Amino acid sequence: MAVLAVIFFLAELMIGLYGRGFIRSYMGDVLIIPFLYCLAQIFFLRKDYLLPASLFLLGILAEILQYMEAGNWLGISKNSLLGILLGATGDVLDVVCYGVGAGMVCAGIWIYKRLKPAE
Repeated sequence: MAVLAVIFFLAELMIGLYGRGFIRSYMGDVLIIPFLYCLAQIFFLRKDYLLPASLFLLGILAEILQYMEAGNWLGISKNSLLGILLGATGDVLDVVCYGVGAGMVCAGIWIYKRLKPAE
């Protein structure tokens, strides 16, 4: 999982640095859930659907905080690392992208469970 986490991180980095249009607007939001899942798997090693569901809910919370402009009333600079992680503008399409990413993770879990040798 660590290798996948690095791959997803590098993809996110490339999207952030060089992505334009559709790729910049949506693919980063789709891939963030698989990235966080792979990162969490390094520590938790769970192969159930609770973790991707929790990450999806975390994404919804982030969008709500963006919509409420929480960074402004908490005094977080938009150019700081925390400001960049929090984001600037809440968007319902971002939630859809998080759902797609969580769906990808769930599909991967489902495939893994089907292909895993019986214990």
